[in-house]
Amino acid sequence: MEQFLKAICDQSFLACSPEVQVFMRPQGLVASSFKSLETVTTSHVIKFYLIKLPYSRAADNIGDIELLQMNESITKFVKDQKSIINNLKSFKTHIKKIHEMKEQELKYYVKFAEFL
Repeated sequence: MEQFLKAICDQSFLACSPEVQVFMRPQGLVASSFKSLETVTTSHVIKFYLIKLPYSRAADNIGDIELLQMNESITKFVKDQKSIINNLKSFKTHIKKIHEMKEQELKYYVKFAEFL
């Protein structure tokens, strides 16, 4: 955790981001503080970092269409990741159930072995 915080502090643009500020100075639980953050678009995030980061003037040549395409790609990626996370949670639940059944099965085998 210490190395993580030091790495963030080395990058002032990260330390100034609203997400890191909520993490560093939560009002109550960190999870609820993150939920209180307003939902922002990719355009908003890009503008934030364009202000905070020195960048090449070549970035000014990015048109609205390219920005929209990037936004759509990012949105699709986020949607896919949420789906993957939900599937992994479901898989974890199924594995827990299987584990419980196997433990019960093992108890029956032990009882049967004692019977013999």
